[in-house]
Amino acid sequence: ANRLQEDLDGTVISGRTVVVSVDRTFSDTSQRISAAQISGHAVVVVSARDAEETTLTLLLPGSDIELVGLKVNTAPLSPAAIDLGIVIDELEGVTTEASYVGSWYYPFAGGCIIYTFDAHGTGVDTIESDVQAALGLYDAEAARQIARDLGFDPR
Repeated sequence: ANRLQEDLDGTVISGRTVVVSVDRTFSDTSQRISAAQISGHAVVVVSARDAEETTLTLLLPGSDIELVGLKVNTAPLSPAAIDLGIVIDELEGVTTEASYVGSWYYPFAGGCIIYTFDAHGTGVDTIESDVQAALGLYDAEAARQIARDLGFDPR
């Protein structure tokens, strides 16, 4: 799993950068796979059987497609034997639209500001940093003091 993450993370497939995370929790495997699929992620599984047979199982997002027994090499499955070409080839066929859905909460004394996002298409890969650069919250009293320092009467 670590080798897959190391080799696949940052790869560009169909114009999108792949981000790989390894679930190292001790929860049930089916729960971990289900959570990843609900989030719209492709899942690569290397079971004990896959390790013995030098295969991978690829679960594609947004469908019931499960590619079982993808042959990775003829050598025993080890970091040196993993051929990511087959995984990349299969993922190139996945044409899910890039999206960013979420809510950001900024609580403060007396209230809370909520930004809700449901963005799709080109540009969502950088939406988090773009929005952080565009939106900002300032302490009201600090802003009033700046106004006073500049000769204004902020009421």
